[in-house]
Amino acid sequence: MEVLKALGVARKDGASHSHCPYPNHDDANPSWRWDQAKARAFCSCIDGSHTILDVVAHCEGVDFEIAKVRAAEILGRQDLIKEKG
Repeated sequence: MEVLKALGVARKDGASHSHCPYPNHDDANPSWRWDQAKARAFCSCIDGSHTILDVVAHCEGVDFEIAKVRAAEILGRQDLIKEKG
């Protein structure tokens, strides 16, 4: 939830769905939801579901490798970030 909050993905109080945070989805009716129990995102714009790293990648327009680092930064876990070389 901390990562979602940092990305600005927030539900309105009591709402099960929110507007899709993905830039390429013009979401007129809230269709995106985060399932905390499954730790997965669901939306009409994707097949299946997304992990939190997929959400970071789509929201920020980055690839998986950058999304991993970004999530670690959001969580204050610089210990997980290793530099090559």
